[in-house]
Amino acid sequence: MTGILAMSHLGKESFAIKELLALFDHYYDVLYKTNSIPEESAENSSASIEDELLQELAMLKQSASKKSSPPSSFTPYSIGISCNVFIKTPENIIPSHFLSHILSDLASTKRKMTRYTSTLIPFDLVVHADFETIVKGVAKLCGEDIHIGPFSSVYKVFNEVEDSEDVSANRCKFNGKKYKVVSRVRHNTVIPKDELINQVAEAIPKVNNMVDLKSPDLCVMVEVIKGICGLSILSDYTGLKRYNVESIFEPPVSGPPSVPKKRPLEPTAESLSESV
Repeated sequence: MTGILAMSHLGKESFAIKELLALFDHYYDVLYKTNSIPEESAENSSASIEDELLQELAMLKQSASKKSSPPSSFTPYSIGISCNVFIKTPENIIPSHFLSHILSDLASTKRKMTRYTSTLIPFDLVVHADFETIVKGVAKLCGEDIHIGPFSSVYKVFNEVEDSEDVSANRCKFNGKKYKVVSRVRHNTVIPKDELINQVAEAIPKVNNMVDLKSPDLCVMVEVIKGICGLSILSDYTGLKRYNVESIFEPPVSGPPSVPKKRPLEPTAESLSESV
């Protein structure tokens, strides 16, 4: 299972689900569905105005009879934690790439399409919350993520990757990279956070790579919630304000305000008399 963990305002989970389903469906239709318009046949082109009007009236009547909107391609799930909801994504997308495109587009267009959502975290892989399974999942993401760009045509799912020379050359993101492990453990008393970071770091290739906590090229996301763990590798985590939907609309913070220089006081008659 893959999906996106959404954090909402307190008590607004249902509103956040509604707006996120609309947001995700919009970008899913734009990126993955082609709206092909059939060519008009000679018979249709010669149709009379009366036939066209009757056809439009039939379409309007059909749309008015539909009380509910079409089903979403995404499925929301409650995880029993306030301000949190998990949304399952379709199998043909990679959540991190999908979400990266959405946030990048929102940041560039400054078009705010959410009101009750604060943060979104992609889960490219969901595993059981135990050290062995988590480490294997991280190793799988590091060693078999071959996708080039957010929406490459070479979508493969982890162990289904073909073993060609071209694929092998692009298989590992971790090649001369600075990385950082971003972990969080909630509602779980079995997994210590410090030990989790150490275990995950052991699964990351060490050749030509180094840890950089301030300006990493890649962030390995490890989110433990109850008995599950969501994993992903993000290359724009810092640039997209840690995937905080509200923060990407904030204006960039400039440098510290300049302090005006104090002008030297002009000598007065009293100061001159004192100096004498």
